[in-house]
Amino acid sequence: MRGVPNAPRGLAIYTLRTYSQQTLAEIGNNFQVSNYSTVRTVVERTKRLLKEDETVGKLFMKIGLRLQVGQRPT
Repeated sequence: MRGVPNAPRGLAIYTLRTYSQQTLAEIGNNFQVSNYSTVRTVVERTKRLLKEDETVGKLFMKIGLRLQVGQRPT
């Protein structure tokens, strides 16, 4: 549905933006979003959500820790 925030999707997009080298357009392609500015809006909305909702913030921290542990040193 257009205009309805989707926290899990937003968190996935934000995670990709934070932990990958993908551009906004590439991330948009992964989520079937045709406009990179929409991805940017989702990223900004999710940033606000992380600051405002402690539960979501803690979840993102857990995800980040798992991603960092799972990365091999280069």
